[in-house]
Amino acid sequence: MEKLTIKTDDGAVHIDVNLYKNKGIALTATCDDGMPYATLSTNLPDAEIADDEVCIANWNIPEVFLNALLASGRFRDTGQTRTSGYATASVWTVTCPALLADVAQRRRSL
Repeated sequence: MEKLTIKTDDGAVHIDVNLYKNKGIALTATCDDGMPYATLSTNLPDAEIADDEVCIANWNIPEVFLNALLASGRFRDTGQTRTSGYATASVWTVTCPALLADVAQRRRSL
């Protein structure tokens, strides 16, 4: 699958999709040179979210980057949150058919 790329002032950042052990969506971001940029998601095993939703670790990611992700049209902020210790994670829906297909394929192969 082709990676989702977000342009930033520092260059392109690629979004990688994977799964947590509980089959929740895991999102990470890497720079063009392969260096880690950010872990976008957080695994909250007890959080009740839909299969196409992900908890975003927004306390650890620049707001401008989060806005660029939402502006890409591949995610939608549900307006809901889930608590992780002392932090609050935003719940986003993955709306991109290609990303959802990748997630579904990974879940089938587990």
